[in-house]
Amino acid sequence: MKIRYIVLALILNSFSMALFSQITITLQPGAAAGKDADIRSDNPLTPNGSSPDFIANAWSSGGSFTQRSLIEFDYSSIPANATIISAQLSLFANLTSGHPQHHSSLSGSNECYLKRVVNSWSEASVCWSNQPATSNIHKVLIPQSTNSLQNYPNIDVTDLVQDMFNIPNNNFGFMLMLKTETQYRSMIFASSDHPDNTLHPVLVIVYDTVYTPSNDTCVFIKYDRDLVMDADIRDDFPNTPNGNSPDFIANAWTYGGAPFVERSLIKFQLPGIPQNAIVTSALLTLYANTTSGHSQNHSSLSGANICYLRKITSNWSENSVCWNNQPSYSNTNEVVLQQSISPLEDYVDIDVSSIFQDIVNNPASNYGMMFMLDVEQEFRSMIFASQDHLDSLLWPELTICYKFATGTNSQQVNNTDLFIYPNPSHNEIYLNTTNGNQEIMKIEVISNQGCLVKQFLNCKRTGATNLKFDISDLIPGLYMFKVMFKDQVITKKVIIY
Repeated sequence: MKIRYIVLALILNSFSMALFSQITITLQPGAAAGKDADIRSDNPLTPNGSSPDFIANAWSSGGSFTQRSLIEFDYSSIPANATIISAQLSLFANLTSGHPQHHSSLSGSNECYLKRVVNSWSEASVCWSNQPATSNIHKVLIPQSTNSLQNYPNIDVTDLVQDMFNIPNNNFGFMLMLKTETQYRSMIFASSDHPDNTLHPVLVIVYDTVYTPSNDTCVFIKYDRDLVMDADIRDDFPNTPNGNSPDFIANAWTYGGAPFVERSLIKFQLPGIPQNAIVTSALLTLYANTTSGHSQNHSSLSGANICYLRKITSNWSENSVCWNNQPSYSNTNEVVLQQSISPLEDYVDIDVSSIFQDIVNNPASNYGMMFMLDVEQEFRSMIFASQDHLDSLLWPELTICYKFATGTNSQQVNNTDLFIYPNPSHNEIYLNTTNGNQEIMKIEVISNQGCLVKQFLNCKRTGATNLKFDISDLIPGLYMFKVMFKDQVITKKVIIY
C-alpha cells in the first residue's frame, strides 16, 4: 500500500479533559454593563440603547415598520487562545413589553435569525440608517414560537461565538431579526435594560485553554484513503467480502425473517510515530451515517446497544475479509461505547489511547480494531459512516498525540520549529522554519471540507529565509497548510479572513 500521511504537529481543538482545562463562564450583564439596542425602520435616525425589549418585529403604527435588535457581550475574561466548546444564549419573554402582541405569528411564522455582526456599533448612536452589517455564516435559526410568552433557553450559538474568537478584535455581537420581515410577526424578549434583572439575556460559554507541551506531536488522520482501510462482515453472507460499505457498523438484526450479526473492522496507518513513543492521547471520532441503508440507525429496540472496539491480533485484507475468515481479536484494553441516547448520535473523542500505545510499542501488531456489539442479539445496532461514505466530512477521524521516550533522538522538524504567520491571515502569508537544512518539497492548502484548493511547488529557499505566498484567491475560512518536507509532513491550521 502506498502510504501518504498527514502529521498535524499542533494541539487540536478537541482533546480530552486530560489535555485541556475546561472553564465555564456565565454572562448576564445589566443596564450599566450591558450593550444592546433596538433599531426601527420608521425612526431611522433615532438611537434606542435603553429599550427594555430585545425584539424582532414587523408591525404597523401609522404605517408599517421593521424592528431589529443588537446585543454584544464582553469576552475579555476569556483567553485569546481559548477554544469554544459550547456557547448557549437564553432569552426570556418580556412580560411587560409596551408591544401588546408579544410573540406573534399573526400573518405567518415568526422564525428569527441570530446573525453575527461584522463591524462596530455604539449603543448610544446605532440606529436603522447606520446599522452594522451582518454575516450569514453560521447564522442561528430560532424556531416559531408556540405561545406568546415563550422563553427560549439554551440557544446554541457556539459557531457564532467561535467565529468571534477566530479573528482578533472581531466581537461585535449578534443581531436578532425576523426571517421574514412581513408585518404582523414578532418575537419580544427582555433586554439588558429590563427592570427585572432575572430576565436579562444570559450567555453561558464553556471553553478550553490549550495545553501545548513542547515535546508533544500530534498525528491527524481522516482524509487520506491510503491511511485507512475498513470493511463490513456479516454472518448471513459468511463468504462475501464488503470492503466498500458506507457503514461502519455493529448490528444484530433480521433479514427475510432470519437473524444475522454484523461487525466492522478498521485500521489506521501510523506514519512518522517512532516505536516506543509515549502516547499521551489517542482520540477516535465516529459520525452517525444519516443516509444508511439500515433504516434503524442506532437502536436499542431489544436492549442496550453497548459496543466494543477491540484490538485485532491477526492480518486481514479489506478486499477479502468476510465472516468466515475474520481475524482474531483481543479483549485486553478494549474500549466500550456506551448505549446511544439518540438514533443519530455522533461519538466524539472516544479514548483509544491504550490500544494505540500497544500498537506504537509493537508496530508489526497494527491490524486495527474490531467494532462489535457487547450482546449480539437482534434488534440492536450502532451505525456510523465509514471511510467509503460519499460525504468525507463523516469519515472516521483519529488524532494521536505523543512525545518521544527518554533518549529518543528525533530527526524531524518539530511543530515549534515551523512558523506560518500572520494567523489569522489575509491576502498573503509567510512561512519559516528555524531548521534551515530541511528542504520543503511542496505545500498543499486543504479546505475544512478536506478538498485540495491550492498548492505551492516552488518552495526553494536558503537557510532560514522567509517564504511568502499569495492567498488572495482563498475565500475566508479554516484551512490546513500541509507542508511537505523530504521525509515528513507537518500540517498547520490557518484561518483566512
